[in-house]
Amino acid sequence: METLPVTARRILVVDDEPLVSNAVRMVLTFAGYEVHLANGGHEALEILKPGDFDLVVTDFNMPAMQGDELALLIKTRWPGLPVLMLTAFAESIRTSPNVLANVDVLLGKPFGVAELRSSVARLLAGKNSPPHPEQH
Repeated sequence: METLPVTARRILVVDDEPLVSNAVRMVLTFAGYEVHLANGGHEALEILKPGDFDLVVTDFNMPAMQGDELALLIKTRWPGLPVLMLTAFAESIRTSPNVLANVDVLLGKPFGVAELRSSVARLLAGKNSPPHPEQH
């Protein structure tokens, strides 16, 4: 059983589909994290401030700004901020190194609650040492 964080770590969830973002928020809030939502990449960049968040969880396929574009901008501005990408296109994305260049972990949809929680916990613990995103 995972232990809850001692102090609430702040996570920004970026997804244009409210059902997905609310489900992710519910899972992570129940795990003890402080979760904020953004409806897309542009809104996420307005919300993100240096040091305000410990992790960004983003969808890949969003209008106006894809998740890989958002990940590139995040890593350019805040290189130490981990990015976890969720996508229904995991298999095709895993063959596109350019998409994964700025992503720390890639989870395919549908994903399990335990898989999401453990991936978030590993990233926040700084155990994301492999040079390439984990493949689940």
